[in-house]
Amino acid sequence: MSWAHEYDAAMCAFRGDREAGKLRQRLGVRGWRAGGCHAFATALSEVLGGMLYGLGPSPAIADHTVLRFHDLYLDSEGAHTAAEILAEYESLSGCKMQLFPLNEYARTGELGTPALQINIRHVLRSYLDPLEEIPEQ
Repeated sequence: MSWAHEYDAAMCAFRGDREAGKLRQRLGVRGWRAGGCHAFATALSEVLGGMLYGLGPSPAIADHTVLRFHDLYLDSEGAHTAAEILAEYESLSGCKMQLFPLNEYARTGELGTPALQINIRHVLRSYLDPLEEIPEQ
């Protein structure tokens, strides 16, 4: 099984995790993709490394935050190529979308408390630690 498929399976389990659901509620969002994406991607970056990217009609408007990790874009739904995630969001929004690196000041209000970020990282680690190392590109 490829690393991307392992990640997809881990995120499927994470989305159904009771503790992850409680953390999402404490963050005050409807879902990891409906208001919680930046907190999720930030916690994920602290577990895996990588770089935060915004997805939106322009770099001034980030509708979604993902983690760029090697040549994949990761969110709570799984691992995507750039073409896959752009096509998905263009279909949802009806407009042309872009992927762009986020700077340190982008969307900081959604992170929740430092303790909440630590808890999100802890739950993510429980699902990601068993994954094999991603092969070098």
